[in-house]
Amino acid sequence: MSVKSILRFTSLMGLLCFALRMEAAPRSVTSKEALQFGKTKTYFVMTGDDIVADSYLKEAMTSTWKITPAEIIDLPRFEKLKNDTMCSFVLNNTVIHPKFANQKYIYLNLLLGSPKANSISDLPVIADIPFGCINSDKDPKYYMMPCLLRFLQQHATRIQTRSFWEIFKLNFDKRLSYYNRFNSELKGKTIYIDTTDLAKDISTEYILLTFGKKLIRTDEKSLEKLSQHSGDSVLIAFSVPSFNIILSPSEGKMFYFNGKPGKNSDRFNMDDMKTLYFNTRERKNFLTY
Repeated sequence: MSVKSILRFTSLMGLLCFALRMEAAPRSVTSKEALQFGKTKTYFVMTGDDIVADSYLKEAMTSTWKITPAEIIDLPRFEKLKNDTMCSFVLNNTVIHPKFANQKYIYLNLLLGSPKANSISDLPVIADIPFGCINSDKDPKYYMMPCLLRFLQQHATRIQTRSFWEIFKLNFDKRLSYYNRFNSELKGKTIYIDTTDLAKDISTEYILLTFGKKLIRTDEKSLEKLSQHSGDSVLIAFSVPSFNIILSPSEGKMFYFNGKPGKNSDRFNMDDMKTLYFNTRERKNFLTY
């Protein structure tokens, strides 16, 4: 086993232990709380339980976080600050999703301090996004950390300009599906995806005939570089069990979200391809085999 594999195995075991101290899905912020976020200092919590995630998060914070003052802290310091409404927090959290066989998903969370909070799950969520799954044979998407942080920032900015009704619509099960309204903006973009995140029945020939050079299969190493520095026309597609997501590395905007369990649910499948095709191409007929 390589050093990298050992570190990731150790990190996942740590996450599993850490998850035992957490409850299921916390609530979203209210409109008042969303506005409060802009006045806070954001603390990046190094849990110590996932050394790989801590390393990626620390590095990404330095180069990516722009919208509030930021500082790195440990869990004991977090415990002292969590009840302060002038504090916000970025950390890895584990959420048990009842719709998906009570699977434990690893989320990157942006949370607001609350006087009533006794635990992490009591803190209102400003923004969050899944990037891994415990008990899955797929590694968490650590390499996406810069892109994930940009998403948290653009989402936090977005909800500060929306009415309470819009924020309510972005609650736990709906807030990521909201971004499918931007499917039509996929046109003119180039989507990069890890080969292992594509269903096996989606061949190279199919991709070339259907998307040309607008959908490019690549590997994790290349995607890590794209997550750090990319132009506006570049998008990254990634998959964790039951969730398929497409993000802009440059601005953090989400262009696609599919959270449906089923066959090939840990990969982009043919249904995803059809949706992407109709929103990226101007051909009249979808090519099928």
